[in-house]
This record gives sequence, C-alpha cells and structure tokens, in this order.
Amino acid sequence: MLAGSHLIFANALFSNLTHHSLSAFILGIISHHLADRIPHLDLNFIKSTKYNDISFFKLPIRIQLIVYFEFLLGIIFTYYYFIYFHKMNEIIIFCLSLGAIMPDIINIFLKEKLNKISLIKNYIYFHKKFHFRMKENESRAKIFLYQVIIILFALIFFRLTLIA
Repeated sequence: MLAGSHLIFANALFSNLTHHSLSAFILGIISHHLADRIPHLDLNFIKSTKYNDISFFKLPIRIQLIVYFEFLLGIIFTYYYFIYFHKMNEIIIFCLSLGAIMPDIINIFLKEKLNKISLIKNYIYFHKKFHFRMKENESRAKIFLYQVIIILFALIFFRLTLIA
C-alpha cells in the first residue's frame, strides 16, 4: 500500500483500541506489516519491473507525484474522518499514522544511511521478504479492488468499535 492507505488502515484498526502514544506507534508499525502482507498496490502498479529496488527519488517524477498525491489524500481523509468527524485523539492518530508509515520511511528515505546497522539491515530484509509480491501477470484492477475492500472492512470495524 502507499502511505495514504497505510494511514487509513492503521487508524481504522487501532485508533479506538489504545490511549497511549507508544502503543499507538507500535500498533501503527504492526498495521503496516499486516497491510503489507495482504494483496495491494504500491509501486507495483507500474507494469515495468525496471523500477524494482530503485531509489524513490530516481523514479520518474510522474510516479513520485502519484505517491505524494495519494499520501496527501490519506492525510486529508485521516484528519477529517478520524479527528474532525469522529473527534478521535489527535496525538493517538498522529502516533498511529507515524508508526504506519515508519517502515517505508526507513526503507525509502533512510535505508542508505542506516543499512550499516545490523538491526536496521535485518529489519529492512524482513520488511522486503514479508511484503506481498504481485506476479507480473496479475490484474492490477483486481488487486486494487481487493485493497479497497480491505480498507472498507477496516473502516467498518472502526465504526463497530465506536458502538461497543
């Protein structure tokens, strides 16, 4: 999933289940790995395999803009849906959101700098191997539909936890 989807997924699953910043951050990281395990689109929406393991900043600008735009939409949705509309705790939402994108922040922005630290190197390897892998011939539309359904189920779960 791209970052915006990770924000929505993490907050839908866990924003009602914690009241502590540290546990929210940890649950955000857990949600990231749960989301990464299910079929979803991220940079695999690009048909070409020539971008595998390439630095984010070396991707074509149009692809970078798609990623930034999706992240911005995720932030806007998260703010309005969870904080403005449902009056959720802003600190908890922030910590969940930060945890939800932290694995990708490490992998995309900090990998080159932190890869010499064995714990970080092992974590990056775990993140890469645990991640869902789409086959070249799989339908991106079907995978996207699956991702949308999963996020909708997470939002339904969130609504049900409001009632309980």
